[in-house]
Amino acid sequence: MKKQVARLRGVADIRTMSGRFGKSRMPHELLLRLASLELERARRNQERTSALERIRVIEERFAEIDAEKESICQLLQEAGISLSGAGEKTPTRAISEAFCIRY
Repeated sequence: MKKQVARLRGVADIRTMSGRFGKSRMPHELLLRLASLELERARRNQERTSALERIRVIEERFAEIDAEKESICQLLQEAGISLSGAGEKTPTRAISEAFCIRY
């Protein structure tokens, strides 16, 4: 009976992951891209929150200005002084128009 000789393995027999994924489909690159997108989303959400807060503060100030204008106009009317167009409110912009940038 002849003894079976075990085949010796070399470097060419090492199994690798090369060729299984395309250049842009490497798993670690996809995970890194996913992480960077999540960070960008969090950063943009923080920017959006702070911008909305600034808009809220500005709108509150507009209301204070209008109230003060009304009280001044009432005092002037009581004193018998009339200003043409002084009591008209200035039109306020909608929030969606606040971010419209025209070049």
